[in-house]
Amino acid sequence: MPQKIVGLDIGTYSIKVAVIESTFRNYEFVEFNERLIPRDPEVDFKDRVFETLQSMIEEGILQHDVIVTSIPGEKITNKLLDMPFKDNKKIDQILGFEVENHLPISQDQIVYDYYVTQQRDDGCQVMSMVTTTEFFETFLDFLENLKLDPRIITSDPVSYLSLDHLTVPSQDEAEVIFPFGWTLAEEPEDEEFDDEFEGEEDDEKEEEKKEV
Repeated sequence: MPQKIVGLDIGTYSIKVAVIESTFRNYEFVEFNERLIPRDPEVDFKDRVFETLQSMIEEGILQHDVIVTSIPGEKITNKLLDMPFKDNKKIDQILGFEVENHLPISQDQIVYDYYVTQQRDDGCQVMSMVTTTEFFETFLDFLENLKLDPRIITSDPVSYLSLDHLTVPSQDEAEVIFPFGWTLAEEPEDEEFDDEFEGEEDDEKEEEKKEV
C-alpha cells in the first residue's frame, strides 16, 4: 500500500505543502498546495500561521502517513567540519564537543545533528546543524498543538544540499541553486507601508528632476 509523505514548508509569506506517494520501488509526486499567511499587523505572526495550518488540516490538505518539515535557516547555525573518520557512531560521540567550540553557549543548551557532505579515504566532511533547545522545544510544541508529529525535521541548507546531490551537471556545466523567498530573516513588511514608501520615493525623484 502506498505511503503518503507530506513535505511542510512554513515560510514568512505562505505555507507550502508537497505530497509524494512512496511505493515499494518508487516515489511519485502527487500534488502541491500553497496557502498565503494573512497579513494582519494586529495579530501575532505565530497565531496567523497556526490559523492557516488549522484551516489546511480541516480541508484535508495535510493528511499524511509521514510528515517532513524543516527549521527556518535563520534559526540554524551551520558549520562545515572535517572528521578524521567516517564511522557514524564516532561522529555522534564527538560532534557535540566540536560544535560547542564554535558557539557562545554550552552543549546542554543546544540541539544538533549533521549531514555528510563529502566522503574521503581518511575521513569525511560534515555540515553540522545547531539550534537552541528552547527554540526546538517551542517549535515541537507548536506542531504538537496542531496534532502534527513530523518524522523528519531538517534545515533549509541541508535540503539544498540534498537537492544538489540529485542532479549531476556535465563537466561543461555549472550548477547554481537560488533560494527565492520573501525574506530569510524576518517577516515581510506590510504591503500598504511598502506602497506608501515607494510613492514618497517617486515624489522625491520628481522634485529632484524639476530642480535640475
